[in-house]
Amino acid sequence: MKIVKEGQVFSGYVSVDNTNWQLIGSTTNTMTSTDVSVGLAVTSHNNAELSNAKFKGFIIQLTAISAKQNLLTEQPQDLKVFPNPSDKRFSIDFNLDKQEDGIISIIETGTGRIIFTEKLLSFSGQYHKVFTKAMVPKGTYIITLKTNEGLQTKQFIME
Repeated sequence: MKIVKEGQVFSGYVSVDNTNWQLIGSTTNTMTSTDVSVGLAVTSHNNAELSNAKFKGFIIQLTAISAKQNLLTEQPQDLKVFPNPSDKRFSIDFNLDKQEDGIISIIETGTGRIIFTEKLLSFSGQYHKVFTKAMVPKGTYIITLKTNEGLQTKQFIME
């Protein structure tokens, strides 16, 4: 899959061989800024099943400055969410071997609403935080951990 932005028009393409691309749709989006954010997601298409994803080898080609940047690499963090699903409380755990900046977020899948976000500045070591149903109500969520090393996501269900 690739997304191409030309002016205010975004076009989506698919290919099975990364050579022959088929246009699947375009949309015009009037933007007041030249900044564009890109996100990746995974779904099981079944609320009773969980999906995990580790994105790597994702390339953004910045044609305006003829640069390529490999944004997502191997993930040393091992993001863990336990228990999953839960009906009372759960914890988020990961370990960073070296000091780096990052951000951990809990995003409601139906609305895209950010339930929780925490910036980590020059963080290293073990991260452990417990969340209760009062903090994260019943629903399906995507938990993201973004660091200098890349991005990890986990789907979580609060029953």
